[in-house]
Amino acid sequence: MAPNTKTPIAPVTSTAADRATRTVLWFNEISLPDIPLVGGKNASLGEMYSKLTAKGIAVPNGFAITAAAYRAFLAPNHGREKIKKLLKDLDVANVKALRATGARVRSLILKQPLPKTLEQEIILAYRTLAKQEGARSLAVAVRSSATAEDLPDASFAGQQETYLNIRGERELLSAVRKCFASLFTDRAISYRETKGFDHLSVALSVTVQTMVGSGTGASGVMFTLDTESGFPGVVLINAAYGLGEYVVKGRVTPDQYYVFKAGLSQGKSAIISRLLGTKEVKLLANESGGTRQAAVRQRERNRFALEAKDILQLARWGVAIEEHYGRPQDIEWAKDGASGRLYIVQARPETVKTNRDRNVIETYGLKQTGTVLLSGTAVGQKIGAGKVRVIDSPRKLREFKAGEVLVTRITDPDWEPIMRLAAAIVTEQGGKTSHAAIVSRELGVPCVVGVAGARRVLATGAAVTVSCAEGEEGKIYRGILPFEVKRTELTAIPKTKTKIMMNVGDPDNAFPLSFLPHDGVGLAREEFIFSNFIRIHPLALVHYHKLKDKKAKAAIARLTLGYAKKSDYCVDKLAEGIARIAAAFHPRDVIVRLSDFKTNEYSALIGGREFGGLTNIIVMVPFCRTPEEGARVLKTMAEYGLKQGENGLKVYVMCEIPSNVVLADEFAKLFDGFSIGSNDLTQLALGIDRDSARLRGVADENHAAVKAMIREVIKKAHAAGKPIGICGQAPSDYPEFAEFLVSQGIDSISLNPDSLVAVRERVSYAERTVGKTGPKTNARLLGTMVIFAAVAAFAMIAGAGCAGVWERAPAPESGVELSPGQLRLELQEKLQREAAAKEAAEMAPLKVASFVDYEFDYPRAWDAEFWNGGVTVLDSVAGDYMSVFRQLVPHPVLQSAKESFLMGNVDAWRYTAAGPDGRIITIIEIPTFDGEVLEANLVRGDGADAE
Repeated sequence: MAPNTKTPIAPVTSTAADRATRTVLWFNEISLPDIPLVGGKNASLGEMYSKLTAKGIAVPNGFAITAAAYRAFLAPNHGREKIKKLLKDLDVANVKALRATGARVRSLILKQPLPKTLEQEIILAYRTLAKQEGARSLAVAVRSSATAEDLPDASFAGQQETYLNIRGERELLSAVRKCFASLFTDRAISYRETKGFDHLSVALSVTVQTMVGSGTGASGVMFTLDTESGFPGVVLINAAYGLGEYVVKGRVTPDQYYVFKAGLSQGKSAIISRLLGTKEVKLLANESGGTRQAAVRQRERNRFALEAKDILQLARWGVAIEEHYGRPQDIEWAKDGASGRLYIVQARPETVKTNRDRNVIETYGLKQTGTVLLSGTAVGQKIGAGKVRVIDSPRKLREFKAGEVLVTRITDPDWEPIMRLAAAIVTEQGGKTSHAAIVSRELGVPCVVGVAGARRVLATGAAVTVSCAEGEEGKIYRGILPFEVKRTELTAIPKTKTKIMMNVGDPDNAFPLSFLPHDGVGLAREEFIFSNFIRIHPLALVHYHKLKDKKAKAAIARLTLGYAKKSDYCVDKLAEGIARIAAAFHPRDVIVRLSDFKTNEYSALIGGREFGGLTNIIVMVPFCRTPEEGARVLKTMAEYGLKQGENGLKVYVMCEIPSNVVLADEFAKLFDGFSIGSNDLTQLALGIDRDSARLRGVADENHAAVKAMIREVIKKAHAAGKPIGICGQAPSDYPEFAEFLVSQGIDSISLNPDSLVAVRERVSYAERTVGKTGPKTNARLLGTMVIFAAVAAFAMIAGAGCAGVWERAPAPESGVELSPGQLRLELQEKLQREAAAKEAAEMAPLKVASFVDYEFDYPRAWDAEFWNGGVTVLDSVAGDYMSVFRQLVPHPVLQSAKESFLMGNVDAWRYTAAGPDGRIITIIEIPTFDGEVLEANLVRGDGADAE
């Protein structure tokens, strides 16, 4: 039976003082400020019922048994004092003691009878609700609602019990008493101790709400952000058949949907991702009360539990609820099987991602990979490693040791005390909104859910590494693998006039990457979306029935489950992959480079742009040899529905062939912009294979010929009024190359995410100093560096006696004449010595453009090596060298121990230190005009002081 939401119970007129002592309040009498009276869950239900039903959001009616009723229940027989005594000095880290104490407290409460007056009020309210719903024995959901529950900075979700399909007065009173006792579940006790809540200052209210007939329908959980990254631009919906408890508790792996909020607000069908869950079982309501489990038929398992209209309706409600409360929400919903109507049955603030520090990004990464034993759905983005502990039953919880990897079928609230001790968690069932996922996320423990066969494959004592740092797929590797954690501070990232964009190829990483300081995506490679996200070659889908490899066919069948036509999977997943990246970076541009699977690509792009509202997608045509070829591509795209200029569609062309540069004026007439592919342009401009080790020294974007081409195409693009960017690693590998691009007025630079912050800082400095937006050099510092170089070079060469040049001791004056052969040998050696001395005396100029500009001369016979952040000149024979670089970490040397001297007109400091190889390093520090320090290290090959 569908709940009646149109005939609310009339509120009872009462004063604030009366309300504080009433034991029953109806939903339409309750609002958010009533948390002290009815707890977070009831206050939110009352708020929605009273204020959001007018906006079309359906909330089943009900009433709250108040915190005053709970206190009245505990008052007789000194119940509070007894509970306080039992909990005194409890160590919640001692799992055995926690379980025993929790059981004693709950037993004490369950033995306490409800006061007669309270029983009568509950029965009267139940009869009134049943009359409204037109039912003699109304099925209700009985839920707990703690007065400290669902506060903005804490989440008590799942700590107390819920009882579904309760029918009859006696069953209702029993369920209420059980809810009161559930305030002292093991997890609730542990959580309050950890968060510093006084156990007896927290009271419990009980929700009694008309049941939605979702046993024959569907139900699930909805978040108004991405639960793993905290990305706020999407709504995440999980859905399964039957009552919602199995989704919340992780008993099933549900379907998963993402809806793009901005597209939804435009009235678009903005479902950007669908993932089919296994949904093996469902929870049904019995006619006589209570629940039972039933298997789901394979045909139903292969179908999505929700149609598109239901997904969009729920997403709209989710956004409306979020806007009403002003913060992201965790929402439970249900669909009545008979009427097909949707209902919201609970809403609370999302606390885990909302409260995190957004000024710091922590990135985990494996230093090496190994054998993947199993995989599932990743929760969080961390990595954990340790020995496996398989727990089959709550009775074995005491066996768990801190630092182990917990492997089990599912978790429930009683497992929380050991979950916080785990290095990682693996469950066989559940999705992103299951109990295991929610608690793991809250605790910051890496977790992989929905791992079929985990208890069979992973044996207790086996060493494993659990990685959630590789996208949506969590992986369990054999052995303990090394990993690293990088922290990026975002508080002082400079802004730049040059757009700093990202190269993104894996849609699973798009949401977390969106928090980096970016200006959009300069390159989204479709071939990477195929390899990372789709994972099946299109031709294997087209010719699936002809495949002879049985393992390949089985893998394809598993991935394409639910698709009658295998090729549809390719189109849908490609569209989802592009849409996910476009949504993550909306409204900034996302430039998608086409591959070779044109028909599928065009269909996918149309789906994202037209139906998802993702008009920030720009299409880029690669390797376009001639303008005529470009015109044919545009014509073919238009034939498939992607018409340039229609609905704002822009089409760029990659500049990666010399003909793109030479004929840039003609290409500019066809395309809306250019993107320089520096890797291919270098290869084709110099006529080399960039993968050849023999030609590695030639394959350099800094080559004059490559720079000349880049300079020319930027000039031509701007003359035609077209934007031009570059995608490649050169700007991050070579500091001077990034500054060259800025000096030429490049519009955007796109690079890998791990280089983004460093290159943005470099570009910001370049724009202030060498770019067209500021003075090109700092004359004061440049003069200083010329003097510095002269002094350093003199100290090195004079001190070392021109390293690599030696004088042979004179022959003794014995009067013995030398033979012609000996004379010839002596003459050859003398000429070699003179040539070496002349070469060593010749100086070569070296200009460096880094976070500051400087130049110096160094012996031509030496080698110069540029590296990330500095330059080193080296005599490879004698071992003398000088390094100049930006000082990142000051040396632990007192200022008083440094010798001050003037270098030009700048104060500098000089001191010595022992190097790791025992040689003396002369260190010179020169302050720059913007507060940085330029450091020079001078070392002689013989280990002596370079001065």
